[in-house]
Amino acid sequence: MLEKHFHAGNPDGPGAEHVMRMKDEQLRALVENTPDAITRWDSNFRLVFANNAFAEKSGTPVNEALGKTSVQMGHPPEVSHAFVEKLRKVFETQQPQEHYNYYPSPEGNLYFHSRMVPEFAVDGTVTTVLNIARDITHTHNIKIELEEVNRRCCIRRACRKRWWRS
Repeated sequence: MLEKHFHAGNPDGPGAEHVMRMKDEQLRALVENTPDAITRWDSNFRLVFANNAFAEKSGTPVNEALGKTSVQMGHPPEVSHAFVEKLRKVFETQQPQEHYNYYPSPEGNLYFHSRMVPEFAVDGTVTTVLNIARDITHTHNIKIELEEVNRRCCIRRACRKRWWRS
């Protein structure tokens, strides 16, 4: 799409800067308009990037969260510890990881499924971890409701069996 604006044969030509700006704007629009929280964490487990969805979901403005660990942001220790352990595993194994967690909010717990992906330096070391967290609260709550319905059905079946036997 952007390549049609590119002057063929000269990647440093007068249109190259314009194309790069357009690509940057498109990437920024994607990252800032997704409902998923996108964050980047350094090897000391400090936040080095967060999009608007992170601020919206966590209730913490991005400028206040940058440079802080999960604990320093005030996240519950049990949530922070599990999250940091997954980040550590990505740095150590250089392999993507999945993580499920909850985050307490004034409206109740929010539940997330995260995909953590290593980002590599030229020398092959992991420099940062990209985390994409999807809010699965609605799905989680439906699952809980279905489990409760199933539990009630099992109780009713057990009661009917006892009634027929007596």
